[in-house]
Amino acid sequence: MNRILIAGMLAWMGCGQAGAQLVYETIADNIGVTPISLQPQNQAGGAFAQSFQAGSDLSGIGDGDGNGQVLHTFRVQLAPWERIDLSTETTEYAETNFTFQLLSDNGGQPGSLLNPLYAVTQTVASPGVQSFSFQSNPFLQPGTQYWVWISAQPISAAFATMAGVYGTTSTSSTGTGSFGTSQYFDGTRWGGASVRYVMSIQAESVPEPSSAG
Repeated sequence: MNRILIAGMLAWMGCGQAGAQLVYETIADNIGVTPISLQPQNQAGGAFAQSFQAGSDLSGIGDGDGNGQVLHTFRVQLAPWERIDLSTETTEYAETNFTFQLLSDNGGQPGSLLNPLYAVTQTVASPGVQSFSFQSNPFLQPGTQYWVWISAQPISAAFATMAGVYGTTSTSSTGTGSFGTSQYFDGTRWGGASVRYVMSIQAESVPEPSSAG
């Protein structure tokens, strides 16, 4: 199993007990895979969607901290809206509201929002890996395909050149599941993307019992 210990994560998010140590099981992760390039969202109403398939064995996923919910954490490498100052040849980044949603699969295309709780908007001010989380019980089903949906909206209209999510041509990833195809929405229709978006998907799991002796 692909598991990662994250100490104090629940305390930072305002849920669970302070100082609680979570064990995460990795569903799919390609962060750090190279080469990567920024895939721009430069049209009004644009959005990105990356499919992933949960592994066939999800028996390790569960309510590890006993709060009645299973925490699912997504990390995405992205960049907020930017403007290039031609006089100084520098790039300025603007605070950008990124919206993340978890969708069903509809015949190999992004489907509908699974639950209103699986929609989060966060403000991002600089490029990097951004984390967002959902809590549910139960959630992922073995062997089922899902889509992560991402869009960006600049807070200031003065910054409206380009924002985006990083992508890779590599098909390598780690985890009990896997990434599938990706899509880009141009404001009117979905179309196939030539890259996989760079992200990580993890779920709270029950710690493995320690062996005596």
